[in-house]
Amino acid sequence: MSTMPTAHIPSRRRGFARRPLLPLLFLLALLLLSPASAGALISTGDGGWVWQSAAAPAPSFFSVASPDERHSWVVGHNGTILATKNGGRTWVPQSPGVLNTLSSVSFASATQGCAVGGYGVILTTADGGKTWVQRDAGTKEWLTAVFWLTKSRGWVVGSNGLILATVDGGATWTKQTSGATEQINAITFTDSLHGCAVGQKGVVLTTLDGGATWVKKTVLVGVNLTAVSFSTATNGWVVGEAGTLLTTTDGGTSWAAQNSGTTKILRGVSFSSVARGYVVGDNGTVLTTTDGGENWTTTTLVGVTVATAVSSFGSNSGVITGWVLENYDARGLIFTSADGGKSWQPQGSAETEQNLWDVAFPTTTRGWAVGLLGTVLATADGGATWQEQGSGTTKHLTAVSFPDATRGWAVGDGSTILATTNGGKSWKPQSPMVGGGSLRGVSFPDAAHGWVTANDGTILATTNGGKAWQLQVSGVDGWIESVSFPDAKRGWAVGEAGTILATTNAGKVWKKQNSKSDTWLYDVSFPDAAHGWAVGRDGTILATTNAGATWKAQVSGVSTRLQSVSFADAKRGWVAGEAGTILATTDGGKVWKKQNAGTDRWLLAVAAPRSGSGAAWVTGDFGTILATTTGGVPDVLGPITRASTKTVSGTRGRLLPLRYRVDDTQSSVATDVTITVRNKKKAVVKTIKVATAKVGVWHTIAKWRPSVRGAYTYTVTARDFTGNAQRIAGTGKIVVR
Repeated sequence: MSTMPTAHIPSRRRGFARRPLLPLLFLLALLLLSPASAGALISTGDGGWVWQSAAAPAPSFFSVASPDERHSWVVGHNGTILATKNGGRTWVPQSPGVLNTLSSVSFASATQGCAVGGYGVILTTADGGKTWVQRDAGTKEWLTAVFWLTKSRGWVVGSNGLILATVDGGATWTKQTSGATEQINAITFTDSLHGCAVGQKGVVLTTLDGGATWVKKTVLVGVNLTAVSFSTATNGWVVGEAGTLLTTTDGGTSWAAQNSGTTKILRGVSFSSVARGYVVGDNGTVLTTTDGGENWTTTTLVGVTVATAVSSFGSNSGVITGWVLENYDARGLIFTSADGGKSWQPQGSAETEQNLWDVAFPTTTRGWAVGLLGTVLATADGGATWQEQGSGTTKHLTAVSFPDATRGWAVGDGSTILATTNGGKSWKPQSPMVGGGSLRGVSFPDAAHGWVTANDGTILATTNGGKAWQLQVSGVDGWIESVSFPDAKRGWAVGEAGTILATTNAGKVWKKQNSKSDTWLYDVSFPDAAHGWAVGRDGTILATTNAGATWKAQVSGVSTRLQSVSFADAKRGWVAGEAGTILATTDGGKVWKKQNAGTDRWLLAVAAPRSGSGAAWVTGDFGTILATTTGGVPDVLGPITRASTKTVSGTRGRLLPLRYRVDDTQSSVATDVTITVRNKKKAVVKTIKVATAKVGVWHTIAKWRPSVRGAYTYTVTARDFTGNAQRIAGTGKIVVR
């Protein structure tokens, strides 16, 4: 893998320069004044790529909705919509139909929801966001908040006192008379009649008839109110500037101040009952109460500048899953709590804003990403979590190669070569014996043999793991962007002006091949010694099936710059590039299909391990990491569970080993595995839960000690990692003597 320079030509090394600065500052200014004052709209479909790390597809998040413990949606800048249906284990981007900022989202159930934003944009969904329909709001006002009560009833508020209502799922909207001219920042309803809205200058609006009439009052002159939550028709809370926290027990007729213990701007509030609630605000402030706000416990999310929204869902056990969202420069973070707010965990780790220019996965679980200012991230669980590793350099790292799970090399500016023999626990510099140029590509087919390319036609080679590097004659003096060696003898390198070089003797001799193109080529991938692909500007994809004796152009279907290519085998491959482009093929490139990345960010690298499993990873701008275990195709099929066909026999009072297996063609891990034991009368006598289980292997679990003789059955259920329930549930037999 490799990258483009800042000089000469447009480059993938753009830092933040490609994105205009003023809109970002404007959004941040709006946020500091009012959390709902920035907004916009989007539509989408359910993609097969999920976001990893906490690097979100937009700089900021503005709103979150959690109709139950499993399902949540977040929306934000640049048309971001992320969804989870497994309690936040994975987040799936739902592709926007517009690029405006989304200011608010609300879901009445796991399927029925609405998102709103700038210039009167309203989107509705009836299938959990797989499809979004843009609605005609009849206005171009900025829409700041939405509340979705049922599949048909909803309300939207915005600037200049605007309140809109729908009774047909958003197909038509009616303007309601609010009596206010101030911007309204938030709205909530407890049923079809009782509602409350709050806004600028201390305005509070209440209704007892679904909004046919609204009663306006000013509870705090000059104080902007930012959010509202009602747990019943009478019990509610409002938050705002200067640590403002108000409560009502009579549906909003009267309001009393509660002691928040802070003067920070409070931006979000959510109560799951009359007793338990959360408030979030500036400087990572999180307030928690279990007595309706008489007492508040303060927690601080370290390193978070602004927490903008919170949503909670209470269960019978009293455990609450909450979501706290952060706005901080170009980052968006998601936090969850499973202990009633005592602690909050970020979704993902090793958050980074740095561009990640290359990624390598030698297996489906072990991976590394490198980028700006010496950034190195590593994962040991397929990207579920990422940890930053100390590279020991601030030079930009442009490419990385790992032939196995312990030994790897990263290269970059200033002729930097770093090596590790322990999976990145420590990185040590190696001396390439060349000048201070930019190293662009690296390929190690095994732990001894490696090649590095540079921006001046340089090719370096090692036969001893980098202890010594030798200069090879490339025959060119231009940029060589990338190099690929499927074995220790045969390799290819590509670069500017359609350059393709090949060797069959480990680089002793490099020969030019005829690409029949003069376009700049950025990457090359050879999964074996015959089949190869190169990608570049203007949607260029070149392919060979005879080791480069002939190269033929393939139809990409796009005109954007294609930055990276990776093939798991001779049939299955991916391409990533400009404007969130991801292309996939399962027939060696005869047909390329565009996949839903859920972002318009510049995607800089793609890696597919040689497993053929359908797993792949993409990295890009602002710390972007995307992953798929389904080949980039949406995972809509649940797993198949099986119990052992052999009857389990045992003696009462002793633990019985129960065997089960989960199979899934699109997920490598099953979640929420539940083994239910029933007696002859089909009554449940034991339930055993397993958080996660590897698919495709048999598991044995001994956690049931029967006390009664007789015949029993046990049933196995599970979900895949994206939340789909099993298609077939296996059943086994038990005999207790």
